[in-house]
Amino acid sequence: MKGEEDDNASSADVVVPLPDAEALLALRALKGSVLNGFANTSVKASLIGGFALASMRGTYDFDSETDKALYLCNFFAVHLCTCSALTAAYLYHTVNGADPSDVPAWRAAHPYLPLLPLAKFFGGTGLYLIGVILWSWRDLEGVSGMQWGCLVFGVTSMLSAVGTILYIAVAGSVPRTAPAE
Repeated sequence: MKGEEDDNASSADVVVPLPDAEALLALRALKGSVLNGFANTSVKASLIGGFALASMRGTYDFDSETDKALYLCNFFAVHLCTCSALTAAYLYHTVNGADPSDVPAWRAAHPYLPLLPLAKFFGGTGLYLIGVILWSWRDLEGVSGMQWGCLVFGVTSMLSAVGTILYIAVAGSVPRTAPAE
C-alpha cells in the first residue's frame, strides 16, 4: 500500500529541497548579522568591564556612603559586563555551529535570548558611568563649582545616550535596502 511505503521510507529516501542561491545568500547574511551582533557586544562589554574592574582597585572609605555606592556600581558593572561577554560568546558559538537555514527558526523560538547580552551590557555600562559620576563627586569634594559641573555634565551625557537609545527604539533603526532584482 502507498501509505505503508511512505511509513517505511528511511531518512535517506527523504529529499529536502535546497534553497535557491538568493535565499541561501539571505540566510547567510542573517546568520552573519546575528553573529556580528554577538561579537560586537562581547568586545564592548569586555572593554567596559575592564574599565570598571580597574576602577575597583582604587581606595575606598567604606564609612562614606558615596564610596560604598561607587564600589557597588563598579562591582555590578564588572559582573554585568563579564556575564554579557560570556553570554554573547556562547550564543556566538551556538549560532556559528548552526546551518544558516536553521537560524531564522532559532531566532523565532528564542526571541529574547539574543537581547540578553545587550541588556547586560547596557546595565553594566550605565552602572559604570554612574560610578564615574560618583568618583568625580568624591574626588572633587570641596571644589563645589567643579563638583556640580561634572555632575551636570555626566548626567546630561548619560541622558543623551538613553535618549538616543529610546529614540531609535521608537523611531526604528536604519531601514534595510532590498536587494536589486
